[in-house]
Amino acid sequence: MKKYHYLISILVTFFSFLIYLFTTAKDLQFTDSGELAAVCITLGIAHPTGYPLFTILGHLWSYLQLPISKIYQMNILASIYTSLSVLIFYFIAYSILKNLNFLKKTKSQKKTITTNYLSPSIENYITVSSIVATLIYSFSITVWSQATNFEVYSLQLLLINLVILTFTKAWQSNEQEKHLYLIAAFLLGLSFTNHLTTILLLPALIFIYFKTPSKFDFSISKFKFLFLTLLPFTLGLSLYIYLPIRSAMEPDFNWGWVSRGFDKFWYHVTGKQYQVWMFSDTETMKKNFSLFFQMMPSQFGWIGILPMILGIIQLFRFNLSYAIFLFLIVIIALVYVINYSIHDIDSYFTVVYIPFHIFTAVGLFWLFFKIRQISYFFIITPIISILINYESCNLSNNFLVREYTNNLINNLEKNSLIISAQWDYWCSAFWFMQKVENVRPDIVLVEKELLRRTWYPYQFKKWYPEIYDKSKSEFELFMEDLELFEAGKPYNSQRIQGRFINLLNSFIDKNINERPVYITLDILQTEPDVGKNYQKVPEGFAIRLINKQEIRTVTLENFDLTRFQNSFRKKENHLEEGIRKLASTQFSILGNYALSTQQINAAKKSYEMALKLDKTNINAIQGLEKLNQIINN
Repeated sequence: MKKYHYLISILVTFFSFLIYLFTTAKDLQFTDSGELAAVCITLGIAHPTGYPLFTILGHLWSYLQLPISKIYQMNILASIYTSLSVLIFYFIAYSILKNLNFLKKTKSQKKTITTNYLSPSIENYITVSSIVATLIYSFSITVWSQATNFEVYSLQLLLINLVILTFTKAWQSNEQEKHLYLIAAFLLGLSFTNHLTTILLLPALIFIYFKTPSKFDFSISKFKFLFLTLLPFTLGLSLYIYLPIRSAMEPDFNWGWVSRGFDKFWYHVTGKQYQVWMFSDTETMKKNFSLFFQMMPSQFGWIGILPMILGIIQLFRFNLSYAIFLFLIVIIALVYVINYSIHDIDSYFTVVYIPFHIFTAVGLFWLFFKIRQISYFFIITPIISILINYESCNLSNNFLVREYTNNLINNLEKNSLIISAQWDYWCSAFWFMQKVENVRPDIVLVEKELLRRTWYPYQFKKWYPEIYDKSKSEFELFMEDLELFEAGKPYNSQRIQGRFINLLNSFIDKNINERPVYITLDILQTEPDVGKNYQKVPEGFAIRLINKQEIRTVTLENFDLTRFQNSFRKKENHLEEGIRKLASTQFSILGNYALSTQQINAAKKSYEMALKLDKTNINAIQGLEKLNQIINN
């Protein structure tokens, strides 16, 4: 089997890619999907930390003229990145197993056996163990989910595996192939330009660099060579120069406008705005730590947990350096991830799980080496992984974000202005639709939360100069305080909030006589002072602001929920559940308004649509009961 080693690795990768391709999303997905795809296609600047490598590679990929939509094409790129990470993981597993030392005990002696010099049958065990462990990795829920949706984590999987492979290969060579450290350092720097979670690898990499098979080497020559590796590392890291250069060209997507100065560049690339969610409270730590263990079975097809545990035990017995190296990655990454309070924390666990998948390869090999009859049973583990994770990872028929956005904007009148903070559900997707696909260019979208960032007024002025000019004085007053806030200087919290509300209200006051103005439900719930002087009437998935008392007709003709309803899965994630309940709530609000204005048929239909989406919607249930009482009386 050794002679077909490379062919086998390609076949494993291709098989994974086919499954990924079959389950890849064909359209926009939640959160940053739309923004990242739009940034890549237009060669812009993405949200912090900028992701220059991801952007440039994505832009080059977008030039391919495939007979599919651009967003589908970008999602396929995520499948390619993840498939390549599968290929690299196979070589990591194979390389580590080839260099393991096992102690074979007999009655008369302890004999050290190095797998490099074992029989062809043992070589076969190494290959089979690598294949099975790689497929378990490939179809673990955190890895598979990165292959079906355009996000930065798919490329990060590839880069992390590349860094681990090159560093371990360099260490295995015992100073014979020092150039591998230079390559590894370059890849490490490059990885930083994609995602800052790369920093979680550093303690483990430093450990393995100074560790020899028998001791630590802190010699002068070792430090000199380490200093030399800073050159390729810096070369890889230098790709960040893309951000200020491209920002100065004012691309259509210019998040951060980092060309304004080094302080703005540093604020962006360090992700300073996210630091408020790090190490914030013990409840987050408990919740994420619990989630980590809850997700463990779906990473290893349940039964794969056994060889993973055996692998930990055996690696600590027979190669302590490897074991410590991998556990350093686990411990450092886990401490960071469980203390990060964000809703999509699942993706961050990929760094933690990779070492456990390597342990699985070790455990499988040990089983083949020691208990051959039992070991064959674990070959079915990848099949189990596919079966239990398919429903959660299959996005091929998921059009929730596109359909929610379509149903929202199709109910907005021409030249509308809408204030919203529903980034995860439609704002990010609409950016892509409007700027890349030229859908509803007449709509002005004010993203409320982005308005709290100093770069957004510049972006807003570029996209909507007429609206900006009308509120210029309010923008300038708000920016005075916002600059202090972003720079970490003392500021007046009451004044900045007051100026923020005044700016939002200026969008309404100065445009409502010329164009329809809307807000979404989240604005109504979190910012009661916005539009407080106006009548609020639900229209579709938004709320129309009207400067006079009048009864408006509730129309449902512009709704098409067929694909929206068909996109829901039995195993909903929190975003899918959120968008379903949000849509249901908005239909019940429509029903309440229709009922209060004696539009009986519209009220009935609205409540029924609400309950189709969420049978537990208490407002729709009670509204329908009131409606039936009116009809019966």
